[in-house]
Amino acid sequence: MDPSTPYESLRLMQMPYPSEDVKKVSEKEEKPLPTLKECSPPWIWRVGVHAILLVVPITYLVLLGIVGRLGGQKRNSFGDNVLEVLQLASTLWPISFAAVLGPFLKTLALFRAEKGTTVGSLEFLLTGQTTVAAFKNLFTVQYIRIWTVGIVAVWCFSPLGGQAVVRSMHLEPNTESTEIAAAHYFSQVPLKILDDYSTNFTGDVNAFAIGTAQVSLIPDFRRIALAAFSRPDILVSHANGSSNGFEESLAQIGGRPQATRLGRQDIWRNVRIPFMEYLSGYNAENPTVWTSVPRDEVVPFSSFIGVPIRGGAFSRAGNSSMEIHSRYQVLKCGDTFNGTDWAVGDGNSSNMFFHQPVRNAKLLLEISKQRSMFNDAFHTGTKPSLWLDAIMNNDTTSQFYSIGMFEPQSELQLLVGGFCLRDLDLGYMAIRTCNVSTSFVDVAVQCTRLDDFGDLDCQATRIRRSRNPNFSPNLSDLSSFQIAGSTFYEMPFTTANYDALLPSLLEKYLKNPPTAFNYEFDALKRMYGACFDDVPRRVFEARFATALNTFLMATYNYTVLTGADGTSLNGRNDMWRNYTATWTQYTEEVYTLNVHQTFWIAWMG
Repeated sequence: MDPSTPYESLRLMQMPYPSEDVKKVSEKEEKPLPTLKECSPPWIWRVGVHAILLVVPITYLVLLGIVGRLGGQKRNSFGDNVLEVLQLASTLWPISFAAVLGPFLKTLALFRAEKGTTVGSLEFLLTGQTTVAAFKNLFTVQYIRIWTVGIVAVWCFSPLGGQAVVRSMHLEPNTESTEIAAAHYFSQVPLKILDDYSTNFTGDVNAFAIGTAQVSLIPDFRRIALAAFSRPDILVSHANGSSNGFEESLAQIGGRPQATRLGRQDIWRNVRIPFMEYLSGYNAENPTVWTSVPRDEVVPFSSFIGVPIRGGAFSRAGNSSMEIHSRYQVLKCGDTFNGTDWAVGDGNSSNMFFHQPVRNAKLLLEISKQRSMFNDAFHTGTKPSLWLDAIMNNDTTSQFYSIGMFEPQSELQLLVGGFCLRDLDLGYMAIRTCNVSTSFVDVAVQCTRLDDFGDLDCQATRIRRSRNPNFSPNLSDLSSFQIAGSTFYEMPFTTANYDALLPSLLEKYLKNPPTAFNYEFDALKRMYGACFDDVPRRVFEARFATALNTFLMATYNYTVLTGADGTSLNGRNDMWRNYTATWTQYTEEVYTLNVHQTFWIAWMG
């Protein structure tokens, strides 16, 4: 025998009996040896031990069958009891696993001993009766073979299997989805088309309609507009950390999460449409791609009045998802310039469509006081600093007076003016020109009702430019002569004060939203609030467009905007658009199987 051979690799050898011992045994003292049958334990004992071990896999197989039968069933008392049994089985799994694998390894060791094997293999089989012992033997005995690594891997099933058992079945909320009819207001049909008698479109009577309807409609319009501008979330609209008082206003509202939540719906729970062009993820080169609406940011919205939605949900807990198709006005403005020469004239020619120029620069403040010929009978008596108009040119005339022509060659151009006072003796008329276009958008809306008595909370989650709108983006709601003339008057006057030296709510919002509700005690700062030459052009575009859209949407049906029109979908006109929403609700919980986890139970069996 080679002395360098490790003892683990030594094979068992039969040792001869000493001849001396044999000779000591006399024939008289010898007794007949028992047979193998007589030495063996009773049959019942031999079979019974192995039969007891069969109880373990049989039990797990029965449990597997019960679990498989419960899969997909609604929650019941028997299933809950099975879940408790699984909790107990997860604890007993390591014990059961060792009870089966341990005897198997001993039997394997005996079998290999009968066939002839090494001491190292026998030591590994006989001492590796637990997971820790198997791992330990792998390094202490240093008998590394494919089958020894396999045994260690099998022992790893002991701790893993316990967790697999408890996770093999669980309760899961069951959902069911239903398609449900719905409709939303503010369709993609512009106001000019609804008001044009040459079309077959029908709409509601606008607040600026000609006739006796103005007696009730204009007061309703003003109430809607003022209410929309009175929500605290306008203080952080189109503002950021660089805006004066932004952090204070954000804290006053209740923090960023509260400001985000308030912005999703208006005061009447209509869904606000995000201003897609000002979202952080907007891709101007590919606007028809969906842009996600952030959930943790103060979202820029296109209007303080949202889109009314009818239908699309049941009066119980659940979720509703839908896609609506709406529109809003977008502005592209130039920089502020000294427009005193535009405001002063002899009356024979003017760059302003509705306003008349004054005779000299000393009368510049008189321009903002001029009234509209459309609703002069309903004059508010206020004195704004801001004035609005359209540029006098052929394109404007074509948009205002054309009938049956809905493809303007160019965008309507607005004038936004205001007297600027840089010291007590020197002032000038500041003017911006802004091009107006319409953005037709598709908006994904998600609504949630937490319980049967809860409110239906809706919010826009994604938005994109409509791929094939039916109308030209050059056609805006201001393309209507009546709507434009009335809006240019109502916007400055509705929120103005009775003192021309005090800026209106609208003027303060355009200058700095966080201080829109504040009173300025500095006489020089509070005078002539319509001077916006210190507001960045893009910021001014966003704020003024949001204000413009708010006033335009306030001219719509007062009953619809406030939710007093009911929930019926019948008899809706072309200001509504029908669509289908998907309603998803939770039903009774069901037992759900985890196929990967139930494999462990089957393997044990």
